[in-house]
Amino acid sequence: MTVTVHMHGNLRRFMPGGADRLEMTLAVGTTIGALLADLGAERDTWLVAVNGATVETGRVLEAGDLLDCFEPVAGGAEPRPSMTAHHGSSRARAPIRRREEMA
Repeated sequence: MTVTVHMHGNLRRFMPGGADRLEMTLAVGTTIGALLADLGAERDTWLVAVNGATVETGRVLEAGDLLDCFEPVAGGAEPRPSMTAHHGSSRARAPIRRREEMA
């Protein structure tokens, strides 16, 4: 059976030739987990989707499926102290009021 595998981001390093999308011929009954293990990508893949819906790696692939694989995304920086520290002003401690209450 043939499925299309789309490796997003740096996961393409596990694909032949570094391709990001490839049609692959697999044995009937192949699970997503088995395919990822064969490619060496099981530890680096965080989320998988088949035909646009997230699924577990134990799902058996079917002919014509589109498998999308995503790696974990990390980003941002540590919060600035000004974002987390208590400022000590009375305004900072004042309760949140609705716009109507302020008129």
